[in-house]
Amino acid sequence: MARKNSFPGSSAGRHARSLGTRSAELGFAAPQVVAIRLGRMMQPGLPDTVEFQRMFTEKQSAFWRAGLAMAQQAFALQMSLGGAMLRGSWGWSPWSLLSVLDRGMAPIHATATANLRRLSRKRN
Repeated sequence: MARKNSFPGSSAGRHARSLGTRSAELGFAAPQVVAIRLGRMMQPGLPDTVEFQRMFTEKQSAFWRAGLAMAQQAFALQMSLGGAMLRGSWGWSPWSLLSVLDRGMAPIHATATANLRRLSRKRN
């Protein structure tokens, strides 16, 4: 008999696939964003100060949202585990922890991929 939250077909499996996809996309987007921004830094003339300031505020915002999302998901898992223990059943899988990572990766992934789309457009 399979466990309730066994990995392949459960929500943990969906979080693992989502986490893997987001990680791969982030792995491709982040170096491209860094390369575009470094290229802009090396251009002669006035530096793109607005973009550099945006870079810092976006990172702060993305990591703040990631930390908050992970804390909220960890709290939800803790409540689920506590409820299961009070009912006298386990009903929880260690794979559920992937949902915490997935929720934390979402804002960072969204910011990096949005940056790539925005910075890839031609400037006037």
